[in-house]
Amino acid sequence: MGGNALSEVNTHRLDRAEYLTICDEVLAQLRHNILRHNISRRIVDIPAYRNKESFGDLDILLETFSGDNIDYRSLIIVLFAPKQIVQNNNCYSFDYKDFQIDLILTPTTEFNTTLSYFSWNDLGNLAGRIFKKLGFKYGHRGLSYLFREDDLSHTVYAETIVSQDIQQIMAFGGLDYDKFIQGFDTIDDMFVWISSSKYFHKDIYLFHNRNHISRTRDKKRKNYHLFLEWCANTPNLNAYPWTEMREQDGYAGKPEFLELARKQFDGFAAEYDCIVGKHNEHKIFREKFNGNIVCELTGLTGKDLGMFMQHMTKIHGGKESMFEEMWFLEQVDIIAMILDAYESYNLSSHLEQ
Repeated sequence: MGGNALSEVNTHRLDRAEYLTICDEVLAQLRHNILRHNISRRIVDIPAYRNKESFGDLDILLETFSGDNIDYRSLIIVLFAPKQIVQNNNCYSFDYKDFQIDLILTPTTEFNTTLSYFSWNDLGNLAGRIFKKLGFKYGHRGLSYLFREDDLSHTVYAETIVSQDIQQIMAFGGLDYDKFIQGFDTIDDMFVWISSSKYFHKDIYLFHNRNHISRTRDKKRKNYHLFLEWCANTPNLNAYPWTEMREQDGYAGKPEFLELARKQFDGFAAEYDCIVGKHNEHKIFREKFNGNIVCELTGLTGKDLGMFMQHMTKIHGGKESMFEEMWFLEQVDIIAMILDAYESYNLSSHLEQ
């Protein structure tokens, strides 16, 4: 996406009329050759604001299913005879009539959220900044929550999908879902929409308040610069009183936003409690059973210690089985299990010799 994926072909921008012609041709070819095998498969172009005058590429979302046996690279070659094809994960970029096409393969479970996130140019990226301030991640899979050891930890120990219901997600972010579904005629219409969130503050988008990765990425986006200019020149914008404007990588959001999400999204509270509970159980287990404790009891170090730890894991049916069997036991019982395993480990080692 973005029109710069092809290095061996001189592609060019198209005006709106030329773009629509190419779009119709590519969609017709794909639908004719793919939908005849599965009439329910969705193939759509990702919409841009309606008054956009020129385009650097065409983004097409294609629904995929588990067990798909379609060779998409070969299909692209047969249908469009491109000079170059570049695959980046689930996206195939290729040229057609000296114009870049991005074919994005998307599983059914993520089709609606991916379409919503990529629709209307950079709007998903701008909305994502608001959701991050709330302590969540918004992307092509929907709204997610990242579990961290503490509020500012870079280490994520789990991630769960909070919701893939776009209407509920927009409501959580203080954004107008009906207006989003209607779409946008101009880029300014998009900017007005994102700034309508009660959680909006223009300063959270400033480059010096972004982290290095986000700053490097968004400095390359023309529409992001246009948005910053629009914010600077538009008075009386919403200004939510965030106490910290800078982007904090491990930011977990204010507790009230987590509680709001627990109430708003069905199943999230139970999933949250299950993940946190299981993580805490693992922490308890690691305090009772770890390499340092085994070393003190057996005298094993280095490679020998590692081999014995593997032996213990194996005789208990794997890491998760061992955890389920031992995490709730008293320390004295775990010590006894370690010593029993060490005795059998020594015996088996002697027999092998």
